[in-house]
Amino acid sequence: MNKLFVLVALLFTINSHAQKQFFVQPWVDTSATKVQQAIAFYRSYVEGFKHDTLPSFHTYWRTKDITRYAIPDHMIYGISGDYPTYSMCQQRGIIYVKPIGHTIHIKTQMGWETDGKYQLLCIANHYVGFTKDNRPYFISPIDMTASTWQQTRVRNIVFHYPSYHSFDRRKAKAMITNIAKLERDWQLQPIDINYFFADTQDEIKKLTGFDYTLDMGNAPKPSGISNDKNNTVFCAGLGENYFHEVVHIYLNKLFPKSPLQEGLAHFYGGSMGRPLAYHKNKLIRHLIAHPELRVDSIDNLPKPGNYTNQYSTVQAILCADAFAKDGLQGLKRIMQYETMEAILREEYGIDSFAAFVEKLKREYVVE
Repeated sequence: MNKLFVLVALLFTINSHAQKQFFVQPWVDTSATKVQQAIAFYRSYVEGFKHDTLPSFHTYWRTKDITRYAIPDHMIYGISGDYPTYSMCQQRGIIYVKPIGHTIHIKTQMGWETDGKYQLLCIANHYVGFTKDNRPYFISPIDMTASTWQQTRVRNIVFHYPSYHSFDRRKAKAMITNIAKLERDWQLQPIDINYFFADTQDEIKKLTGFDYTLDMGNAPKPSGISNDKNNTVFCAGLGENYFHEVVHIYLNKLFPKSPLQEGLAHFYGGSMGRPLAYHKNKLIRHLIAHPELRVDSIDNLPKPGNYTNQYSTVQAILCADAFAKDGLQGLKRIMQYETMEAILREEYGIDSFAAFVEKLKREYVVE
């Protein structure tokens, strides 16, 4: 998860006491009974999100959808990975409604206001169907948009990909080899994973229901997000071998309170298609080149470039140090800590993050 979303959560917290707004734009035709019913159903659903508390899915989704995925709405964690999309929003405005046969398509703009300026989080699509006795239920955007996608199963991974893609078994087997080693090292059983991938992030966002999210656009680069409750991966740019996101599914559950979850996945699977050594060099060189920077917490780390996440890089360095010192037992030990302060104090005898940064700079050797 990118620290951009820590900022999003902070902005939401600032506005958390503001009255939530739900509205339908005046140009939307709501005269049809089914449309009114679908909007009321949808409104009840989004207003059921209270901070990180989720509504009852059984009220809104079919049993077969809940059986397939514990969290059938892939948009809930489709932006931040660990905080509900709907809870980030102060305002939810329906901008488009279209009947498609017996289904109602609803398009919503979600965001908040800060200092009098509107901040757009996302534009989301929801589809409401009706049972024979006229009870509404949600249809997953994946079911509406993935009819042309292909599937290939290799061992415990079901790969889902667009029809234009020619499946690369060599890359798939390379990831399976990494997974098998991870299972052996950590003494874990195989986990069945649905792995969705495409060339671009825009395709993945559309698949899960978004027209737009605030992390879209900019120069293309590999990106991914995983859900260890659904055992799903959604990724772009690396094809059949985005091992980083698979690591999250296997190991996040073991250390739910660790501040190093992202770092552990980075340690094993790199980040944005590049290994830890690349990112470590980029970050520390940047810190050395800018001695005027005061970095007294991990949140104040400077960004050294578009292809390096400074936060996960430091986390991965901590994991790599623990592994170099004590192997797998070192990794297990460092992942047990619940705060960065405890890690620095117990593992390094350091009482501040600034002191750790100075240590990194002082001991830097090109890798």
